[in-house]
Amino acid sequence: MPTLYVIEPGARIEKEYHRILVTVEGEVIRSVPLRRVTHVVLGRGVGATTPALRALLREGAGLSLINQWGRLEGMLIPAEAKNIPLRQKQCKQAQDAAFCLEV
Repeated sequence: MPTLYVIEPGARIEKEYHRILVTVEGEVIRSVPLRRVTHVVLGRGVGATTPALRALLREGAGLSLINQWGRLEGMLIPAEAKNIPLRQKQCKQAQDAAFCLEV
């Protein structure tokens, strides 16, 4: 589960040990290992605790806020993304004409 979508109004993401919990009115409706989440998308009316946000950032996961129509309102991203070396390699490969023709 690379991206966790939480769109139910009134839901909230929380952190418990090494897990992200999705709760509604204090009841856990989903529990996901933190290490398995690469990004979280929160819909309108969904909240997040500060410990959950900090845990996501420490793990290199970002967070997007969307409105009721699914339009991006903003993002929270880690100071240093985990995939920088991957992006650098992709840029290098994109400049290789032989590789591009092959792909």
